[in-house]
Amino acid sequence: MNLKKYYFEGCYNVCFLNGEWAPDLSEALPEGMTLKNEPIKSDVYFQCREKLKIDKPIHFLFLINQSTPSSFCFSHHIEIQAQAEVMLIEQYVSLTETLPTSSEVMTDIVLGKNATLRHAKMILENNVSQHLGKQQVMQDEKSYYETVCFSLSGLSSIHETCVKLEGEYAEAYLSGLYCADHHHKVEQRVAVLHKKQNTTSRETFKGMVNHQARGLFEGKIVVDKQAQGSQASLSNKNIVLSTEAKLETTPQLEIYADDVKCTHGATVGCLDEAVLFYLQSRGLPLEEAKQLLLSAFASDLVSTISFKPLKEKLIEKIGVF
Repeated sequence: MNLKKYYFEGCYNVCFLNGEWAPDLSEALPEGMTLKNEPIKSDVYFQCREKLKIDKPIHFLFLINQSTPSSFCFSHHIEIQAQAEVMLIEQYVSLTETLPTSSEVMTDIVLGKNATLRHAKMILENNVSQHLGKQQVMQDEKSYYETVCFSLSGLSSIHETCVKLEGEYAEAYLSGLYCADHHHKVEQRVAVLHKKQNTTSRETFKGMVNHQARGLFEGKIVVDKQAQGSQASLSNKNIVLSTEAKLETTPQLEIYADDVKCTHGATVGCLDEAVLFYLQSRGLPLEEAKQLLLSAFASDLVSTISFKPLKEKLIEKIGVF
């Protein structure tokens, strides 16, 4: 099997097979980055030294290839030291279409002062598998964290993120697209904790569910008393494509400071029948019209991806929803 077809050109591709780092399938990382793997614990330690600026993304490719139903538990420990800048892409792929697997991924990220991490995650496991991702981020003063999660397949896909803004002027921008079809389940839970003054966060998430699928979004922003001057926003928009599909959304604000700017909002709706009728009147078949509207719905999140190979893959996958 040609596993390198899952690699991205223009990246440092690092491959993990069934939870263990595969050095023979991976490319060498640049000087100043270290990667350690403890196979017994399935722990991965990734560190970027201070002031290092990487010229191209790091691609962590997690491939699952088993002949029997299996369960995996991974732990990632990522440290971006002061003034370093990194783009990290995580991709989870099942190599078999019909074999059920269960993956639990625990990720700890620490950003030093003035550190920058742009982080993209794409879940493409097969439609009989379960994926649980739990991610915790700690940010120091003036650090910048930007993350986007695309949960596009799986029998059950659950992703939880908690960001703690521990230093003044830290910034966090979280976004994601989650999709569920048939009888599948997708859940997205996000929390941002403003611990220091003059911190900034923005959460922007969208969801699509079809047939008998179930979706859930929980978003929370907490601004502590000492986090004066902070700014935060939360937006969640969802489309339900079937009368049998269900989706719940719960945006929450907990504000204990006086001098802040915080907003939140959430919507759940269907495709606009008037717009569908208009597109059909211009010659588009119904299914093509629906797909055009769904692509437009997701386009602003996809457009945030600056790395062209990843963007092209996302467009291809979303186009078949």
